[in-house]
Amino acid sequence: AAEVAAVSDAALEHIIRAYVEVNALLLEVGHSGPEEGSEHYFGYATEAVTGRSFVHGELIGLGVVLMSGLQGAGGARAAAFLDHCGVEWRPDQLGLDRGTLERIILGLPAFVRATGQPHSIIDESDIDTASVARLLDSIPPPATP
Repeated sequence: AAEVAAVSDAALEHIIRAYVEVNALLLEVGHSGPEEGSEHYFGYATEAVTGRSFVHGELIGLGVVLMSGLQGAGGARAAAFLDHCGVEWRPDQLGLDRGTLERIILGLPAFVRATGQPHSIIDESDIDTASVARLLDSIPPPATP
């Protein structure tokens, strides 16, 4: 993770090789299911609601933290890893305010149905104003150096 944060040649080579392996797997199975789930659906919904494009890994990083929380796993481990890698995934870093995030998350069930996304935790969750507030409140604060 420290090498990724430093954008070292070794880290870049590792990421590229991992991507090649993942891509080969996806080509073999014929779909993106092994690498795409609720965190990506959150990302797609965010881009649709905001009309903006984001750096993929940053937006999906936020999605991983939030959807981990939705699954009851909490996002602390993912947040710590993203922070250690130097990924700017936090809502304020992405220019996403709380009201926008609330709208996006509350609309996720309708978005995944309307866009025909495969079944995910979003389909299994009771997403309401109170649960969204708890989810957003559970985003871990940045680690202090």
